[in-house]
Amino acid sequence: MAVAVLFTAVAACGGSKAAPSGDKTYNQSSVWQASSAERVQAQRACFSIAVTPECFAEQMEKMGAPAEALDFYRSNKAVLVGFKSTGGRVDVGWAEIPFRDVAGELLLLNCDPPFQVMNELLGANPERLIASDATYAELVAAKTTPSNTVTTSLTFWLGDERLEAASKRGADGQRLVFQLGLHDICRACGVGVAAPLAFPPDAGGRLKTTTLLDFCQGRLRTEQILGKQTTFHDFAGLRPGESEGSSVTEPYLITIPKLQTCPPETKVAP
Repeated sequence: MAVAVLFTAVAACGGSKAAPSGDKTYNQSSVWQASSAERVQAQRACFSIAVTPECFAEQMEKMGAPAEALDFYRSNKAVLVGFKSTGGRVDVGWAEIPFRDVAGELLLLNCDPPFQVMNELLGANPERLIASDATYAELVAAKTTPSNTVTTSLTFWLGDERLEAASKRGADGQRLVFQLGLHDICRACGVGVAAPLAFPPDAGGRLKTTTLLDFCQGRLRTEQILGKQTTFHDFAGLRPGESEGSSVTEPYLITIPKLQTCPPETKVAP
């Protein structure tokens, strides 16, 4: 069942100074089209010079980064590596923050401020968005890992967010739906379940409420892991086998009969 939650303690993405849709602060030109290896190379160069944002910006410039990508980095201390135009006021991006051990962060762009990290939008206690849902209680009860003795909750984890869909509503409105993976007690403890949250920015790009849609089971994926074709659930933490050639497992996986499979994501990250 969909449950609307008021953003009482969450930073708003939008305000009276939001740029009109035809004059956006950030777009595809703000992306640094460098490979992951080149971005790592830029960081390593600074380890022998100075681990500072300006050093990284200088490395970007030496590698031919366009002015728009440099402006984005200097303004936000983050590298925009993916951008998705939604057709509405607020767009979506994926950024990496140099010198931090974080795979990446989902962003809402072109509001006021024009750069907003999804994790900050959720606030200090994001579990409040899901804790009162009856299905959430069933998911917690279905936990089978030893961590039951440590915690009786599930949480979101930074970097495990996906854009499911973006659609226009009326003349100026839009609706953004994000899938946020649930985790047990650590970054690698994904349970293979996502909480889809719908954000309906108003005409000014402001986010005042979010709606929890029905929890969903991560889609099955097949990838080459440790030299072996492995099928697993999206949003699930994986554990390699203890002996060479043994199967990769999903030790924290939660499945309950009522869960529908998550819809495909809309790609933002490279």
